[in-house]
Amino acid sequence: MNALRKSSRTSRRRVALLLGITGLVGSGAFALWPVRAEVQAALAIQRAASLDDRRLVALDSAAFRVPLWIVEPAPPTAPSPVVTPPPPPLRLQLLAIVKEGVGYKAAIYDPDSDKLQIVSAGERIGTGRTVDVVNKSSVTIRDENGLRTLALTEAKGAAP
Repeated sequence: MNALRKSSRTSRRRVALLLGITGLVGSGAFALWPVRAEVQAALAIQRAASLDDRRLVALDSAAFRVPLWIVEPAPPTAPSPVVTPPPPPLRLQLLAIVKEGVGYKAAIYDPDSDKLQIVSAGERIGTGRTVDVVNKSSVTIRDENGLRTLALTEAKGAAP
């Protein structure tokens, strides 16, 4: 049975090889077969009438003054709102907040005047600034630009 399988495989390989060789030889013969040349008669060229025989017509340049496309006008747009730049940041630095009685007081350093001030709600800091609210983690200051908040930040590596 095993010998029968081997001979079957061998015969299949021979058939496949024979078909491949036949296809290769056939395509090579087709590629190298001479092509029959077809002869086409050239058309007779007729001589055009001379310029003297033809009537010359002036170029109509008005035909070139036609628009190729029409651009639609842009839709009306609302005027862009005027953007006011944000106010400059406060130069004040909140150093600490201390509980005093039922309220809080804040220790604020002003680098412009180089002074440390201890303030509570309602007190003035420099010119035009009033402390609005002092709570346990932040201070709200009112000035000509509105309300601004200074908050305490936890130092890196500080014990909880």
